[in-house]
Amino acid sequence: MPRLFLWWCTVIWGYSITTSSELQTSFMLIFFASIGLSANFAKLKEGGIGLGHLYSRCCFIHHSAEPRRYQSCDGARY
Repeated sequence: MPRLFLWWCTVIWGYSITTSSELQTSFMLIFFASIGLSANFAKLKEGGIGLGHLYSRCCFIHHSAEPRRYQSCDGARY
């Protein structure tokens, strides 16, 4: 729905709405912090060991996805 509205504004009035990446980062931080601060720890506790497994898998995937450096045949790194 928002895309349709933005497209309509562009077609009818010629307005183009862009967002700043700095604002996007700030708003994402505010959004996810509000979710974290409103977490119900009793519900998290109900998840039990399954939630712990999920968390550990996510941490493993996150740490294994770090960028790797490769070395070519001539010794240059990229």
